[in-house]
Amino acid sequence: MAMSSARRLSVLFCCQVFSISGFKSWADVTESCLTLLNDGGWHYVRVGVGTPPQSLDLLVDTGHSGTIVKDCRAMRGDTKKTKCFTGEKSTTYELGGHHIKLEFGSGNIFGQLGTDVVVVGKSKALMSEGVVFWHSSKGEAFEHAPLEGILGLGLPQGKDSALAGSSWLAAASIQRFSMCFSGAEEGGILRLNPPAAKMRLGNIGRPANYWALNLQGVSSGDAKAKVAPCGGEKSSDAACALIVDSGTQMITAPRAQLPDIYSSICDAWPRCKQLMGQRKSSAPESEIKMDKLKAVESLLEGCQGQEWATDAAALNKELPPLYWHVGAGGQTETLKLAASSYVVLIDSGDKSGPLCYPGIQQMDIQLDALTGPLIIIGTPLFNEYEVQFDLSTDTISFSPSSCGSTAQMLSVG
Repeated sequence: MAMSSARRLSVLFCCQVFSISGFKSWADVTESCLTLLNDGGWHYVRVGVGTPPQSLDLLVDTGHSGTIVKDCRAMRGDTKKTKCFTGEKSTTYELGGHHIKLEFGSGNIFGQLGTDVVVVGKSKALMSEGVVFWHSSKGEAFEHAPLEGILGLGLPQGKDSALAGSSWLAAASIQRFSMCFSGAEEGGILRLNPPAAKMRLGNIGRPANYWALNLQGVSSGDAKAKVAPCGGEKSSDAACALIVDSGTQMITAPRAQLPDIYSSICDAWPRCKQLMGQRKSSAPESEIKMDKLKAVESLLEGCQGQEWATDAAALNKELPPLYWHVGAGGQTETLKLAASSYVVLIDSGDKSGPLCYPGIQQMDIQLDALTGPLIIIGTPLFNEYEVQFDLSTDTISFSPSSCGSTAQMLSVG
């Protein structure tokens, strides 16, 4: 995951690009933009930690608020040669006594809270008892990936939380930020304090400290097509909550919602619709939806060597886009995601062509502070849109991405 320390970081100030290899003092500017690094579909920003600053590439994660740095004390004998932070080399480093366990969908991180300076772009903050110095972890994602740390861009935690002082956004007085991903090695842009967007949707995730929106439903092929309901069999049932999480590579949905989503894809995909037409059935609607889900999975499983699955462009021509209807009241928006956002192309390593993997995966999670089923969209949303998060107004905004996004083919082995 982590990129070479020799890589130079591009920083964009007001549409002008400067290249830097370290962290210095810069004149105040209204907006600063940093190039994100892409490694295996994960996106990182170059950060300076300590005095003088030690350069680390931290995963940008809107699904978490903590500032997490891998501690070199835990890296002795590590054969992965991951970069890490050495506290003894920083004059502003102070290790606290509070030990902490952080839970993620892919595992747990164990660390110790401490104090030091964290610099991102031109913005600098002394984080008192706010940096989690990561000394161990549990979980496949953390065990096998050379992760250097996480820059949490989620909502700051309340004063009663162990992570109350761990939000770099709050410590650096960042009012708003935006991100988009490109799929290229220079994988996107992080803008700090950009101009406020005009169209803003209310964040419903604050009680649970997430960036989230009301999701009224999903339609396939046509934005005006019948919307697959969220929350029950009737369209009047409770909406889903859609969590916007840059630390998630795919789309996740509860088991109960998957048949609705995949059956709508099948209905708008001529190849799948034709396949289902050969299966005359008087079964209940719920069983028919499951059959459509299985039909989509079967067609994707047999995609290798098919002309419609050679690359993202062919995939997007073959399969319908998905339209996600978000917001509530008078503030609503429809977000279009191409087929390459919910179908992952995997390089098979041979001349037969790529393999296809369903990119909408089952994940059943429950947050007491959010009602209704929870759906998470990560990388696919940032590939299509520049997403702005505004802490001052507690809103989320979307604009077509200027990152020049293209779907990335993942390698195996």
